[in-house]
Amino acid sequence: MFVNSNGYNLGVREDEVVVNDVDLPPWAKKPEDFVRINRMALESEFVSCQLHQWIDLIFGYKQRGPEAVRALNVFHYLTYEGSVNLDSITDPVLREIPEAYFIRDPHTFLLTEDFIKAMEAQIQNFGQTPSQLLIEPHPPRSSAMHLNNSGVNKRQITDLVDQSIQINAHCFVVTADNRYILICGFWDKSFRVYSTETGKLTQIVFGHWDVVTCLARSESYIGGDCYIVSGSRDATLLLWYWSGRHHIIGDNPNSSDYPAPRAVLTGHDHEVVCVSVCAELGLVISGAKEGPCLVHTITGDLLRALEGPENCLFPRLISVSSEGHCIIYYERGRFSNFSINGKLLAQMEINDSTRAILLSSDGQNLVTGGDNGVVEVWQACDFKQLYIYPGCDAGIRAMDLSHDQRTLITGMASGSIVAFNIDFNRWHYEHQNRY
Repeated sequence: MFVNSNGYNLGVREDEVVVNDVDLPPWAKKPEDFVRINRMALESEFVSCQLHQWIDLIFGYKQRGPEAVRALNVFHYLTYEGSVNLDSITDPVLREIPEAYFIRDPHTFLLTEDFIKAMEAQIQNFGQTPSQLLIEPHPPRSSAMHLNNSGVNKRQITDLVDQSIQINAHCFVVTADNRYILICGFWDKSFRVYSTETGKLTQIVFGHWDVVTCLARSESYIGGDCYIVSGSRDATLLLWYWSGRHHIIGDNPNSSDYPAPRAVLTGHDHEVVCVSVCAELGLVISGAKEGPCLVHTITGDLLRALEGPENCLFPRLISVSSEGHCIIYYERGRFSNFSINGKLLAQMEINDSTRAILLSSDGQNLVTGGDNGVVEVWQACDFKQLYIYPGCDAGIRAMDLSHDQRTLITGMASGSIVAFNIDFNRWHYEHQNRY
């Protein structure tokens, strides 16, 4: 990315400078920073809230007329749709006759041949403004509000769980519509689907040769379809397809008793303990009890191994974003950030025994929590700390962000649930001013 890593001969400029890597602006130390900062700017809350004004200028009521003049949004008259009618001339010979061109203007005059050529060159080389789609101001974006009022359904499942399995957040996955929960760790080497509304068991899925130790869900497609990945003590991973329409693993409701995995992912030598899947990138990143993390495609091909820094041999948590950040937490408080190409971008070490990590939806922020009950927020790209919350009276075991990325829900070792307000934009702004 912006680097001629293959050493291609791209030629020499007129000033005899060899064309090679892209020259970055002073504010970007590396290509990843250039992409990340531009993405943050273009997808920021400020830009999102001002988007309606851009629509007004390009497609809306400020494209033409007095409002365009007030907004300093006036261009050469030939660029506007309908100013020049060239489509009405079907005979190519007539295009050489000046009188064949006409401009929709109350003032008519004879066009010289040079003027016609200049006009046609203007149209061909400088393009036209888009069609005016709106004649009224576009409404600004409204803040989303999510309300949910549901009952509580309890179901005892611990008697079915393999006693050698340590129950943690990796053993549970909730579907995008929050209507079903997938649970692993059962002694019969299956993982199961339960309804969150009724607590009833809806599906049992077999496929592994040993106990299933971890689950992960990709982002959802339209309709709620997504990928589910299961890791096992048999050192393999299976990629499954969740049907949002039928609410089952598999495409066909008639074969829900014996669904087949989409792919089998191999390469680990030990029990798989953590996994993350990104449908947009088409990648599955997994970690075993010991050894490097592996990157597979969703078709089952092994792409590469992510070799951690020194003493980083035991991965425990993985989170990957659609922007290409792959955050891996190793034993003894060590974090690494890899690109999807296997490049180590950053690393850090903290004192807390981390039990849960997650990335924000834009991939720019990392949230961590552990045994000391403290939630910390970091920049994912370089692990600079953005914010730290006051400690809770119990350790953190699981975390998740609300759909609007404004609330963090944590599950505590005491069994309680704690909610935190999140403001990633403010913390980034304060961090930039501080440094």
